[in-house]
Amino acid sequence: MGLAYYRVTHLGSTYIERGWITREELMEYQKYYVEPYKALGGNGIAERVYEEVARLPFHLHSKYEVMFPDREDERYIQDVPVTVQRHYSD
Repeated sequence: MGLAYYRVTHLGSTYIERGWITREELMEYQKYYVEPYKALGGNGIAERVYEEVARLPFHLHSKYEVMFPDREDERYIQDVPVTVQRHYSD
């Protein structure tokens, strides 16, 4: 329980300090850290951190863009379709 609490609060604080989150990060944060923590009976400060993270604005950067720089814009990761938005600068 202590490790789950630490991970939820530490990772959440990192996102809050940064000031934005990607949709993928929010989904992974919720699925792999917050939900298991709640299932163990966790609440309190970690829950408030999660609520703050969930209110952060979304950033369009995707970590999958870095993973697949030379492939088509739609890819599959473990049979899940992932669409990457590329940002080009002049």
